[in-house]
Amino acid sequence: MKTTSKITLFLSLCILGCSLSSCQAASFLLEYPLEKILDCIFFEECPQPRNLEPRSHIIHRPPAEQAVRDYYGNINNNNYQTAWNYLSPQLRQNRKFHPQGYTSYTNWWNKVRRVDVLGIYRVSANPYYSTVDTRLQYLMSSNREIEQTLRFFFVWDSNTNCWLINHVERL
Repeated sequence: MKTTSKITLFLSLCILGCSLSSCQAASFLLEYPLEKILDCIFFEECPQPRNLEPRSHIIHRPPAEQAVRDYYGNINNNNYQTAWNYLSPQLRQNRKFHPQGYTSYTNWWNKVRRVDVLGIYRVSANPYYSTVDTRLQYLMSSNREIEQTLRFFFVWDSNTNCWLINHVERL
């Protein structure tokens, strides 16, 4: 913005601030000394509005797609306990998927030689939940290959700062 435009804007704000004392512009002009306002105009060192959240509150989380890669990486490296920890407590306790809990889980994965992730597609995501479709190919211990597409429903766990697999569906 050109300096003349900034000065014009400043003067307009002064006039507006004086005529509308309840206006936010008026409180801005009264709250900050003229020197700070001029620094803002000429050096672009402007104070931040008070109604904005500080940058430290912006939520930065890894994509759930990375959690899928990490999960199967642990499976392929026989790190079953670490992979088990990627499951939410709700999924770990689901007797349909894991009738004997962790024992059922490890019994299944011991039948799998390797899992290849063929594709990962984000369906939806927000800071607390994410849904990901994943194409997989299982190489079983029997040398049989199984290709499958699964939909993963993730939930963010603020205690561990990780995405947890909360539910899985076959597509």
